Amino acid sequence: MILNEILVDRARIQLKNDEIINLYSFKYQDFFKLKIILNFINESIKNENIKLEKMNLDSILPHKKSFKINSYNKTKTFNFSHVLSFTGIFFYGLVSISFYSFFSRETLNIYITLQIPVIITFLILLFSNDMNYFTISDNYLIVKNSIRFWEKKYFDLNEIESINIHRHYRQSGKTVVIKTKLFENRTYSSDNLLNKHWESFKIELKKNNVAVFDDSDRISKRVIY
Repeated sequence: MILNEILVDRARIQLKNDEIINLYSFKYQDFFKLKIILNFINESIKNENIKLEKMNLDSILPHKKSFKINSYNKTKTFNFSHVLSFTGIFFYGLVSISFYSFFSRETLNIYITLQIPVIITFLILLFSNDMNYFTISDNYLIVKNSIRFWEKKYFDLNEIESINIHRHYRQSGKTVVIKTKLFENRTYSSDNLLNKHWESFKIELKKNNVAVFDDSDRISKRVIY
């Protein structure tokens, strides 16, 4: 069995003097942008275009897009229930215990009352990362969260390079890694879906010409992208 080992995504630069520079993803915000720049430099060198002293990053890096789902777009949602999942049962159980421990007291002061939102916020941050689910429209893959319902992440289906589905050590659900053609790798965990929902999710992705790789039948190493 593979234990809880963690790998880290990196970009490797080899200089002409054989010196090697490793750039690790956890040290950078939006690591994919660095990959885009490095790829641009690499392609420019290959094409003998060595005028790289002044690069216009605005012309290299992708611009932020606005996404809109029209009412006539067909959408399919892949979700069972975050409440009935192992993560959800544990989350709502702890929330119930927290409320009971506070309100079962005879007296409540301001200090105790202020602890309630702090504890609830902590529990949301701790468990909600495993409560993602997925919607596929005509053009987009949309990642939503059952607890942080205001959050939505859109991916243009035509820009997705591949989707990998993994199961990690001591993970009750599965992890979806979305890799785009612009070197962007985004990871989302979900304990919301049953096996039949995962199968339907993969089938729908393949219908939209998205490459899907699923090794969730075994434990794999966790990767930080």
